[in-house]
Amino acid sequence: MHSNEGFEQVRDLNERFLCLALNVEKPEDLLHLSKIELQVDTSFHNLEATGELLANLYILKLNDSIVGSFRDLGTSFRNI
Repeated sequence: MHSNEGFEQVRDLNERFLCLALNVEKPEDLLHLSKIELQVDTSFHNLEATGELLANLYILKLNDSIVGSFRDLGTSFRNI
């Protein structure tokens, strides 16, 4: 994730946040992404709905992320 001010305060990785973090212009463009890389700490950021926003995602890299358990990723990632 970017270190820009305000990103630290986001709890849910919603459309607006993902557009900013992934440099995507429109929320509907998130559906076209098949591969992304994010750095998250699931004790602060909720990934449960992220799979629904990134429905065509096949590759999710979480390098240097803190993920306590696979449950923290939720069940909405269908293709990865």
